[in-house]
Amino acid sequence: MTSDILQSYFPVTITAICLGVLSYLGFHRRERFVLYWAAAWAFACTRFTLYALLGTPMMNTAMLSTLQVTLRLSFAASILAGVLELRGRRVPAEFLYAGVAAFVLLKSSFVLPFLPPRLEVEVNLLTLMGLQLTAGLLLAGHRTLPSFERRLTSIGLSAYAVISYATHLMPTGEAYAATTWLLTWALQLIACFGMFAIHFRVAFEAELRAQKRVGFSLTEALGEFVPVCMHCKSIRDEQSQWQPLERFLSSRTNTKLSHGLCPPCAKEHYDYDVP
Repeated sequence: MTSDILQSYFPVTITAICLGVLSYLGFHRRERFVLYWAAAWAFACTRFTLYALLGTPMMNTAMLSTLQVTLRLSFAASILAGVLELRGRRVPAEFLYAGVAAFVLLKSSFVLPFLPPRLEVEVNLLTLMGLQLTAGLLLAGHRTLPSFERRLTSIGLSAYAVISYATHLMPTGEAYAATTWLLTWALQLIACFGMFAIHFRVAFEAELRAQKRVGFSLTEALGEFVPVCMHCKSIRDEQSQWQPLERFLSSRTNTKLSHGLCPPCAKEHYDYDVP
């Protein structure tokens, strides 16, 4: 039953939708935490695509099994890296994925040969669950984010980690396996929608802060008594020097001014109607 679910392209569809939206947001806004989350869904989509194309028997071969573990570990590490970036801790991508490759290589070369196959799967799943639970807990504790968004994403990530681990411990062929698999993908969607919400709130609040900074600068520059020449409109500064309006504003704010011609002035001075 598990093999039939994995080869149904349903998991590929879910992860591809999440990947498409997060990729658009990440490349449009150029925010590193969203790019890491997009990379996570790219790894998940690749893994489910291989399952759909090759089937479970092929994926259980040694080389493809190692590739599957690498993709799952890269997914969890990218999620964690995105959360750390969101908390202001820069994670270089080359170090992150070099660390994943080194972990898989060392584990395959020095640890797994001495472990029975069942315990080998346990080590992989516990490592993955630990990374995802860490990401969920760090996100839940990031109190500068809005509470609903961070709790939704944290619950989705943490529950997905635990249920994914529990799913692989179930006996194969059980009738409730399909329900459990569907639940894990529903949790994936919850986590992904929470990531969308976090991105939109972070972007909105960043733009709001930028607007407030501009408004504060203008208030600071113009909120006091400002002497203006009644003819040329120059402004007298604190050193009693007369400056053009453009220079006065540019020296006190980040605003860049350009010149144009309004319709009344065009009509009065040039007898020209501006469309």
